[in-house]
Amino acid sequence: MDIPDGPRVVHAISVGHPQQVHYTYDLDNGSLFQVWRGGFLDATPMWNNRGNGTSRILGSPIHFGVPSPAIAKLTAIDARWPTDTTGTNYKPNGYAMDSQDLPTFRYRIYGQQVEDAIRPLANGGGFSRTVNVTGDVDGLYLRLAVSPTITDQGKGVFLIGDNAWFLQLEETGKGKPFVRDGQAGQELLVPITSMIRYSIIF
Repeated sequence: MDIPDGPRVVHAISVGHPQQVHYTYDLDNGSLFQVWRGGFLDATPMWNNRGNGTSRILGSPIHFGVPSPAIAKLTAIDARWPTDTTGTNYKPNGYAMDSQDLPTFRYRIYGQQVEDAIRPLANGGGFSRTVNVTGDVDGLYLRLAVSPTITDQGKGVFLIGDNAWFLQLEETGKGKPFVRDGQAGQELLVPITSMIRYSIIF
């Protein structure tokens, strides 16, 4: 999967839904890479002529920044977010299908087990994402969004970018989300204390 003016996401899984909302998951980083609405995929480039191993989405994507880990261990709240999984002991563990044949992605990072479930909202307005980390979560943070601008709308709602999409926090345990300035713009982070659930509305 190619990123416009960016790198290629080599190991990715795209998941389609009858609600006409779809997403791509980056298996090299354990992160949600993009979402879109409309048709699913044009896989012609995979097999046409000699093929190049890529596919094209049939819609306008919302990208979640340059591929990087969703979870990081930070020594301070202003520490730089890692650009790859070097030094994290990251190990993908595949995925498990639920009763509706929807995948929950599994991996280990910093020695802890992570389960990442992304489900379409019933009204087709976006996705609900649940991230659960089992083990020692001390110093671990989840990056919820990165964008040139992130605006706190109150009551757990954040506007990401210039009316691009909304993020609705639903469960963060004792972790208090905060916005900070990062290398690629503003970042919305939350310390991991227990299960985290939020909605992506677009």
